[in-house]
Amino acid sequence: MQGWTRRWTDPADESTEGPLHERVARARGIKLENLKRFCSPTVDDIVSPSALPGAREVATGLVCAIRAGREIAIYGDYDADGMCAAAILVQAIRAVRPEAHPHVQIPERRSEGYGLSIASLEALAQRGVKTVVTVDCGITGFAEAARAKALGLELLITDHHALDPTGALPAAAAIAHPSFNAELGEVCGAAVAWLVACALMEEWCAGAPMPLRMSTTLAEMVGLAALGTVADVMPLVGLSRSIAAVGLAQLNRTRLPGIVALRSGGGVRAHERVDAEAVSFRLAPLLNACGRLGAPADAVELLSFPSSTDRTSASAAHTTRAGKLVSQFAALNAKRKEMERQIVQDATRRIDEGFGAARGALVLSSGDWSRGVVGIACARLAETVGAPVVLLEVIDGVAHGSGRSVPGYSILEGLRSCAGLLERFGGHASAAGVSVKVENVGAFREALSSHAAANASQRGLAPIGADAVVRALDIDVRALESLDALGPFGHGFPHPTLLLRGAIIRSEPEAFGAAGDHLRFFAAHPDRPDREFRCIWWRQSAMKRRMHRGARVHLVGCAQVDRYGSQPKPAFRVLDIADAQ
Repeated sequence: MQGWTRRWTDPADESTEGPLHERVARARGIKLENLKRFCSPTVDDIVSPSALPGAREVATGLVCAIRAGREIAIYGDYDADGMCAAAILVQAIRAVRPEAHPHVQIPERRSEGYGLSIASLEALAQRGVKTVVTVDCGITGFAEAARAKALGLELLITDHHALDPTGALPAAAAIAHPSFNAELGEVCGAAVAWLVACALMEEWCAGAPMPLRMSTTLAEMVGLAALGTVADVMPLVGLSRSIAAVGLAQLNRTRLPGIVALRSGGGVRAHERVDAEAVSFRLAPLLNACGRLGAPADAVELLSFPSSTDRTSASAAHTTRAGKLVSQFAALNAKRKEMERQIVQDATRRIDEGFGAARGALVLSSGDWSRGVVGIACARLAETVGAPVVLLEVIDGVAHGSGRSVPGYSILEGLRSCAGLLERFGGHASAAGVSVKVENVGAFREALSSHAAANASQRGLAPIGADAVVRALDIDVRALESLDALGPFGHGFPHPTLLLRGAIIRSEPEAFGAAGDHLRFFAAHPDRPDREFRCIWWRQSAMKRRMHRGARVHLVGCAQVDRYGSQPKPAFRVLDIADAQ
């Protein structure tokens, strides 16, 4: 079917027999006999820490350092995943040795950039640190690892980023990385840190029963692993799905002051669940705002406050401090939004200048942009121009920034093809960081654009694939809540896409939003025209001219429960519309 904005594919199975969630499960290849366990995973469904190569070795190194009373530093990253990972190990070390106070080293994005740095390692050594454990970084830190060894530092690396293409590894005392076990799939830095924390406590107990404070800490920390998983846009399948499902459930009952404050600051009301969408759009942006524009160590402090199980003065102080930190993050996030808006506006005016001759990629630089914000602006521009985008901030002759890709193209492979022009780079297929000398920006633009154009065969918007056809009785709160049980939904396991044929538009569509760029209207199933439900179509207000009250259209999108107002009611997030013949 050809919609107004793109093509659709009909569901493979058009049967309307059985509950909606079972029909969607069949479409996703989930056997009905496994459905109950799929919808309700437990900690037991998460792999043993032994499945993570190197976890035991890193844990052994940490146990020896803790027992010997050596100074330990946790070296992380300034995004939500890295900060969650750092907090997980802080809490794990305190669980086995309450009086321990590990140093936390998170590089400042603007002045230091991503990853290990020799200067920071030298500073840690001068402070008396003997063991450095990385989280969410370090796997390509060859020079840094060599310097750590020369300084007498024991370096333990935990990371999930891509290995060096040659397969070479830094000279560390131990390395925990999921790439050495393909069965683990893609997992984030916080998930790696959580498995290392599990191994740490098991090694500490040496076969004896685990004390309550340790098992409780692990249960709380799986929530942070879930937060990192969703924030770092991991595919929600396999191990990442198990961690996200179990961890999101934990976030909904947690007593960690930092998470409680984040929920409040992110506008998650008492009766609302923290799901993957809430993490992506409400909680993670507050943490990332701190990493982009503030002091990242503040976010680790927030996430490291112990669970409030009593009413002691310490618990009260943590709660108060958590509230103040989140208020600061919210102010930074508001500032980030305005800076992002200005960057997108400025870059949009320069689009023709930014494309290379091959028109395969957009690369722009400016001394007025903040590298802490350009990543989000990249994502918006990539969606608009349908090509990978790199935006850079120029400081002292070097341009630092981020890149975001489009479906079917790996920005990391693109950067590797230009490695000779770059000072440093790293990341994933969909997102990466990069530094390049100003005099090389033009050559980098042309090289990346050529590579992207030559590898563009699978780029572009794929057709929308519907999971199931909507019946009138599917438009019901209970049916949609059962559908939600298949989640968490996100990258790699998207929210079910439903096809509603012959919907009746029951109201005149209207534009809304600060820029008036969204569209909303009420519609009804043709079999129950008296039961209206609200529809939202993001960034498609221009389609208002094609719609009118009483028209019949085919809708494809995601049904959900609207919990605003006096009672829950069905709603529909439109992905596309087609004329009903």
